[in-house]
Amino acid sequence: MYPEDESITQILTDVGLVSRGDMAQAKERSKVAGKSVVQILLETGRLTEMDITKALASQFGLDTVDLNKYEVPQDVLAVMSRDLARQWKVLPIFKRGNQLTVAIANPLDMEAVDKLGESLSLTIQPVVSCLSDIEAALDRYYGC
Repeated sequence: MYPEDESITQILTDVGLVSRGDMAQAKERSKVAGKSVVQILLETGRLTEMDITKALASQFGLDTVDLNKYEVPQDVLAVMSRDLARQWKVLPIFKRGNQLTVAIANPLDMEAVDKLGESLSLTIQPVVSCLSDIEAALDRYYGC
């Protein structure tokens, strides 16, 4: 699930994925259901997770990656522990020199990217992927 964040809902409205009317309805439903607005939009089929991923990536000038079509080399996976990858909900996908490319779901959380870089002593290059794809890839590569 995406963190409830006014910035995400604002981006979705700004890029035209959701009308202001649909957003208002989703906000009302979220209060009643006790769920985030983004979760309501996903559950009602108003948006797909890929819609959100592409909108967020575009807003921050980042690339997207479909982890279902990408095979991560074992030496890249070894750069980051399972616990660290799960803690930050990121997946290392490519390493060149001192730069590690990681798939993230929420480019609004650049603090996590910075802290990850500090803990690994690497420069982190984020790319955006669907949260469910990241979680599935973490299970696939690092185990449950």
